[in-house]
Amino acid sequence: MLRRDLLKSIVASVPGALAFAPAGAEASSELEAMAGELTKELYASDGLALPIPITPTVSSVAKGRDRTLVLGGGGEYYLAWYCGFFHGLYDHGVDMNAMSEMVVGTSAGAYMGSSLTSGHFLRLRSEFNFFGHFPSLFADLTPLSSSNPSQQRAMKLSAAAKDGEISTLRTIGRAALAADNSVNGSAVSLRLIWMLTGDSRTDWPVAKIYISSIDCYTGERLIISQVAARKNGISLGRGAAASSSLPGVIGPTLWVNATEWTAVFAPMPRMWMWWRGRNGRS
Repeated sequence: MLRRDLLKSIVASVPGALAFAPAGAEASSELEAMAGELTKELYASDGLALPIPITPTVSSVAKGRDRTLVLGGGGEYYLAWYCGFFHGLYDHGVDMNAMSEMVVGTSAGAYMGSSLTSGHFLRLRSEFNFFGHFPSLFADLTPLSSSNPSQQRAMKLSAAAKDGEISTLRTIGRAALAADNSVNGSAVSLRLIWMLTGDSRTDWPVAKIYISSIDCYTGERLIISQVAARKNGISLGRGAAASSSLPGVIGPTLWVNATEWTAVFAPMPRMWMWWRGRNGRS
């Protein structure tokens, strides 16, 4: 019998046990409210959370800008497609980095956007071309273990999500934080990011790249800019590494101040969402 089933049977067998349910629910609600207040108190000044507007609104980070390049996610296949696409543009004299005043990247788009804006696109393209000829070497650099129960829970919850409600986001995010990914750890994604893109592991050197994310713990939307990254000690390499994290597979990527991040596949067509979790477990 599972632990949760045992608890259910005990509650059902004890006379009057259900009478205590409202009090328990009230206590839980009070703790949730306290958690919300603590989050505001401890993290409100980090400059990362950006509320999602109810109606179409000009973003505070996009005001005054004319051209923005938005790069979505799609894993290694989409990153390979990006390499071919931007290589074709370069061959025709089109420099998207020079044309864009702002670049927003998520997941594969964070790989592409960070390397594009920091001047390492040709390196990324060359590395992908090399591993295309020697795929077994790439596999050796990205060891994957068999999924344990905690990983399976995170993966299945992510795959089963059918909406973007905040409760759904928190459920997936907390399962991702609780997953034991010790073999497929953050070192895998961070090492690959540095090797493939040449992105900084100590700073956020370019101002035009922005990375989108969602907080695992609260469900808040976060936007990591150069200003916010430097304020919180987030390097561009780690920002891009977090974009490759998946619930129950790899990540979360460890950040400063015991803050952890992970990327979660969002229940929207061909979109990846980012998560940040303020939890000491990894």
